[in-house]
Amino acid sequence: MGSQHAEEAAVMDLSGCTFKEKLFQMKSDIVILRRIPQAARQAVADHLSSLINTCVNENSVISWHNLMTFSYKILHITKEKKNVTSLATRVKNNVKNNQFPPLRASKQKKIKKEATKKQLCSTATKKLEDGDIGGR
Repeated sequence: MGSQHAEEAAVMDLSGCTFKEKLFQMKSDIVILRRIPQAARQAVADHLSSLINTCVNENSVISWHNLMTFSYKILHITKEKKNVTSLATRVKNNVKNNQFPPLRASKQKKIKKEATKKQLCSTATKKLEDGDIGGR
């Protein structure tokens, strides 16, 4: 049980956010390819297959973390100033590097969320004061 706790701590981000929060941040910040280029399909399939096998054999938190973040690590495309390399080559490089792309600073989103919560509370209060409890 102690090793599982150590694995969970290793999976957590340095900022202290949970895996769920990290997934939400990646979903909003990282653009994922809709289609895998034909030249990169074999490399991507091999990598995904090895991740699934690791989950089946080890069943550890880290192996599941790697599987759940596969698309964000491998199928992302960062904007380059000069698109010298093909899309397939960039995806193959993602398979080799197996790293997360740099995430945007999410300070602006937190401010928006706080403002939205305040707006929601004020809207709900106004509706309740008017007697509108239908939720529309």
